[in-house]
Amino acid sequence: FMNMTVDIKKPVVFVGSQRPWTALSGDGPVNMYNAVRVAASPDAAGKGVLQCMNQSIHAARDVTKTSAYRMNTFQSIDLGMMGVADPDVVKFYTEPTRKHTYLSEFNISTLPANLPKVHVLYNYADSADYLIDAMVENGVEGIVIDGTGAGSVSGLTDAIKRAQDKGVVVVATARTHGGRVQDTPRRSEANIVPGDNYLPEKARILLQLALTKTKDVSEISKYFIEY
Repeated sequence: FMNMTVDIKKPVVFVGSQRPWTALSGDGPVNMYNAVRVAASPDAAGKGVLQCMNQSIHAARDVTKTSAYRMNTFQSIDLGMMGVADPDVVKFYTEPTRKHTYLSEFNISTLPANLPKVHVLYNYADSADYLIDAMVENGVEGIVIDGTGAGSVSGLTDAIKRAQDKGVVVVATARTHGGRVQDTPRRSEANIVPGDNYLPEKARILLQLALTKTKDVSEISKYFIEY
């Protein structure tokens, strides 16, 4: 959310720890130290919101937690880390190519008090399509379907069509959590927005922001290409 709404070139670095103060070899102090080093690095400016733990620097758009307790839990599944906070230097190896922070058109100061209601539905064999109807009845404006395979929404097509007929925008992500959801002819004919390589919870945030601007599916699809 901050990566797409905070109009700033200064580094914004998220940090945390996997082990509490009461544990052996707590990682909190060194993670905090390295995060401050990253935030103070001139090379971090203009790269959007970052995350730094376990000496790795990740882009907020791509990073996710992959293990409940392991120290290397935060990973960018498709694209890898942006850089490292090694003892001798903070070093970046990649640059973000998508819009973020000062390049974004979603400014936090102009957003409505309440963002449009968007929910996520996990798809699987015999998944309950009536959940989509329930979402619509409860006023959702967008639904992210975390689909099987490469983002398939099979088994939910009738419920999706009913939702779309009532103005709900549907985005497809892939529950593999790696790889892109492509803009195939079938997906285009179904008027479903391809979620690129977004995780469903992050696609939800972008869809919420997009819906503050438009409900046009083609325009929202552009946001998923640009951000």
